[in-house]
Amino acid sequence: YVAGHGENAFKAPHHRHWAGAQYEGYPLPPPGAVAGGPNNTDPAGPVARVIFDQCHAQTCYADHVDAYSLNEVAINWQAVTFWLAAWADDIDRAE
Repeated sequence: YVAGHGENAFKAPHHRHWAGAQYEGYPLPPPGAVAGGPNNTDPAGPVARVIFDQCHAQTCYADHVDAYSLNEVAINWQAVTFWLAAWADDIDRAE
């Protein structure tokens, strides 16, 4: 659930600015942006409700702009990426 990485990197997040999959002229998410990921406990939104009965645990995911309970890009998801970057920077400076 990281943009720009892997065979099935997400391209259509539920995001106001990185809306290039839905609106011409808007950018796609930059490499490294993190989406929320699968959610089989709270099928909020039209896309999640459609796939809810057909998926289990980690397979409850859709790369669709309307799948906000699965594909939202929010600061809490990005925090892990920034923490890891800061940690790696600290390690590099210590050497």
